[in-house]
Amino acid sequence: MPDKSAKKYWEKEVARHLVGRQIRSVRYMTDQEVKDASWFHAAVIIELDDKTLLYPMADDEGNDAGSLGTNNKDLQVIPVI
Repeated sequence: MPDKSAKKYWEKEVARHLVGRQIRSVRYMTDQEVKDASWFHAAVIIELDDKTLLYPMADDEGNDAGSLGTNNKDLQVIPVI
């Protein structure tokens, strides 16, 4: 179970950077981006209007790409490729 104060801190910090942003593009990582990250798989990249790139990772250390789960019955998982 996460520490409640850490959870509150990160919720505020993430919200400060993401709330109100707009998605400008969605794509998968290029082969070069995968290579630069030293990963084996390509993650989806969500680009925001301020040029922030969001991409799922397998863990906090960035050891490989990660998939995204959703609550959309027509798109339950955004996979790594």
